[in-house]
Amino acid sequence: MADGPSRDADSAAFDAARAAVLGLDTATPRVSVAVALGDRVLAHREGAQRESSTLLIDWIDAVLAEAGLGLGDLAGAVAASGPGSFTGLRVGLATLLGFHQAIGLRVTGIPTLALLAAAAPSEARVASLVPAGPGEWFAQVYTTDWPPLALGEPRRLPAAELAAWVASADEARRTDAIDRLVVATADEAARLGNQPWPVHVAGSLAPVAARLASVHPPAWDAAALRAPLYLAPPPVTVPGAPKPVLPVGEGARR
Repeated sequence: MADGPSRDADSAAFDAARAAVLGLDTATPRVSVAVALGDRVLAHREGAQRESSTLLIDWIDAVLAEAGLGLGDLAGAVAASGPGSFTGLRVGLATLLGFHQAIGLRVTGIPTLALLAAAAPSEARVASLVPAGPGEWFAQVYTTDWPPLALGEPRRLPAAELAAWVASADEARRTDAIDRLVVATADEAARLGNQPWPVHVAGSLAPVAARLASVHPPAWDAAALRAPLYLAPPPVTVPGAPKPVLPVGEGARR
């Protein structure tokens, strides 16, 4: 009898580690969808970001069919929650929020910078990077444990200051230096230019998100989908006050 609670706990941990999860990434230039069971990716689709608004649901249907699952069979679904493309983020997060509202599917978001760290080789520390605009980067230091551990807050930095920021992070933890920089695509790696640190290209992040959430179930929180990590003001212009409407002919007399 004394072993009962321990067996129950072991069984619960095993079940949680084997639960199938849907992962989406619509925040990075290479949009992806995947289903994972534990550490194994059952199905995966990806394409250019410009296709995501029209093909995302088709890709979700395809990976679920390939995995032999329906939405109701999933333990939950996760999406990259930013930073990243303003429009892309909303597409993925709104899709999962719709699934939650329609069938009660458990959903939440995982920061894009954390997913980049999770995609990196197992080393002590990495600096995850996401483009923030012309000549700027979002950056955050992580361990590459599963799940990754953030070692500080995300920063928005001019590209010219990136190397100095990474070096200062090294200096702050002299015995635990940053091993490499992590980006999502080869184009982003090229934008970094010559750096004293090796650069890891993560590739598709949906398989990483699905595996991470299946092996280490997150705190399911649909409200997190309503608060993307933009880390920058929206690239829009606030409209001014409306112009007064003049009677017909009044403008001509003036």
